[in-house]
Amino acid sequence: MTWHPETLTGPSAGDQSSATKWVDQSWEPLKGLSATHYNMIRQHVQGIPISRIVMNFKRYGVNYSSRHIKRVISCRQGQEYASLYSAHFHGGTVDLVEAGRDHTPEIIHTELSIMQNPEVRENHRLSAAQDLLDRLGPPKISRQESEHRTPTTINIQINASQMSQFLAPPPIIEAEVIQLLENPSSAED
Repeated sequence: MTWHPETLTGPSAGDQSSATKWVDQSWEPLKGLSATHYNMIRQHVQGIPISRIVMNFKRYGVNYSSRHIKRVISCRQGQEYASLYSAHFHGGTVDLVEAGRDHTPEIIHTELSIMQNPEVRENHRLSAAQDLLDRLGPPKISRQESEHRTPTTINIQINASQMSQFLAPPPIIEAEVIQLLENPSSAED
């Protein structure tokens, strides 16, 4: 009798207690989710069955088992991304903003911890501080540095004869209206 690898529950199928412990352990990616993982989650949120997701990846030469895809979807990071993507996919940008609003305290706490951590590089701390200022501080326009220039005063000295030209009435121009001849046609030439 042959066994498919995905039907096995754990390292020892006979010992139920150790098998249950092995299956219940939550799987988390070591370095965070990759672009491929995000693609798996997006397909799952869009309603594509896991077997079809496996086939979609095989079509492009990437082999992932349905067990691996289930683990990615059910991990903590996968659930968070699926929640945000689902809000955006099913409800649009408005629902995504509302779903993101739930994470605002966590975002602020994370940025504050980055900003206050002396072991983090200075440019990262500055970036976190700038982002907090953008979110919580005064509007950006009021923070922009602008040069306050004083108006320039120009003094012009004009003698009396020049001033009389400004005060004199404008000249009167006499004009006469003249009727212009029509263009002669080239056929008459």
